Amino acid sequence: MSPFWEPTGDTDQALVARAAWALRDDPLVRGVRLEILVQNGVVILTGEVESADASRAASRAAWDVPGVHDVCNRLLIAGLGKPLAWEWPV
Repeated sequence: MSPFWEPTGDTDQALVARAAWALRDDPLVRGVRLEILVQNGVVILTGEVESADASRAASRAAWDVPGVHDVCNRLLIAGLGKPLAWEWPV
C-alpha cells in the first residue's frame, strides 16, 4: 500500500516517509511504535520490538527503501533491554 502523498526525491524527509511506509507494511513490525530518523541518507531506527526477527525485519525493510545509504538499527529487544548484535546479511 502506498501513501496518499508520495514523497519524491532522496531528501531525508522523503526517506523518513518511505521508511515509515516500508515498516508499516512488514507484518513483524506493523503496529510497533518506532522512531525513524534520517541523516544524510542514513536511517536510524530506535524503539523496542518483540523479537530478534522483528529487529532484522525492520532493518531489511529500511534497507529496501530507494535512496537509503545505510541503516543504524538501535532497536531494543523486549526482555533483553539491549540491541541485537548481528552481522549483515542475515
